[in-house]
Amino acid sequence: MSAALYESWVSGSWQNGTLVTYTYNADDLPFQTLYRNWVEASWTNSLLYTYFHDYQGRNSQVLIEQWDGSWKNHQLTTNTHEGDDLIQALIQSWSGGSWTNTMLSTHTHQSGNPHQVLYQNWSGGAWVNGYLYTYEYQGELIKEVLLQNWSGSAWTNSSLSTYTHSGDKIIQTLTQTWAGSSWVNSYLITSTYSEDLLAETLHQTWEGGSWSNWYHQDYTYDGNLNNTRILSRFWSGGSWVNSGRAAFTWESYLGMESPAPADRIMVGQPWPNPSTGAVSLTVAASTPKHVTLSVFNLRGDLVETPYSSLPVTGTHLLTWNGNVPPGTYLLRLEAEGENTAARVVVLR
Repeated sequence: MSAALYESWVSGSWQNGTLVTYTYNADDLPFQTLYRNWVEASWTNSLLYTYFHDYQGRNSQVLIEQWDGSWKNHQLTTNTHEGDDLIQALIQSWSGGSWTNTMLSTHTHQSGNPHQVLYQNWSGGAWVNGYLYTYEYQGELIKEVLLQNWSGSAWTNSSLSTYTHSGDKIIQTLTQTWAGSSWVNSYLITSTYSEDLLAETLHQTWEGGSWSNWYHQDYTYDGNLNNTRILSRFWSGGSWVNSGRAAFTWESYLGMESPAPADRIMVGQPWPNPSTGAVSLTVAASTPKHVTLSVFNLRGDLVETPYSSLPVTGTHLLTWNGNVPPGTYLLRLEAEGENTAARVVVLR
């Protein structure tokens, strides 16, 4: 993919939102990702990601810079691998002319699959437990993901995601939240495929003892099976209403479009934005990925990590509760060496 254009449906027409441009090195590995926002009828620089790889092609560091008339250091992620497995990721923020610890994730594996991911925050000169994700599999297919929060003395249940497969594809994802003594339905994602390609996803929330429509996406592909468009709509007043769309451009060689890279991930823009409550974004992967969603304030401080190493195949809806003071926040999504970010304005 060489570019992605994200637009929002406003007052009956599509309006520019964010333009993302991707460049790659000679080994076809990600080199830089440039984010620009549409401001006063022109594209304005926002964020620049630069990727560094070791001699084995593994992502070793990701540098994020913010535009302030020139590019300024913002955040640095340093990854440690053992073979092909990521075992630690250290996130540091630029403060006072040096890098300061922010968050550390520690990954354990069983039979080549992630088993647990521990997230810790830097506080008072030491690492403090934050979140713990535990993964269960049925053969090679993901079955459940349990999220627990650290209470100060023990791990407490937070959410449980259960996956239903058809062959190697996830066709339903049920997420439940812990209500003190039992699991309670929260939201359901149903994915439909056409000739092995993701055709649409339906997102529903649990209300009054039944599932209610919430969000829907349609996917369009070109002749080379590259995803060229995602159309997003909300359920309102008994019908689907346009919300946003993303158009993707693929690199061409000798007049022929190249096949879609099988190992890359697509991330939609957060919505609603600005928001007075929960914020959601869609993540789509053609091959299994483990994604982490983190929220930072503009000082670079980690606010929370709503999702950590969540397994994704097909399309998932990630939702952040937005329960923070009013202001601008950075949502950062990591996916095994790929990183994207977007700003969200929270109103209260």
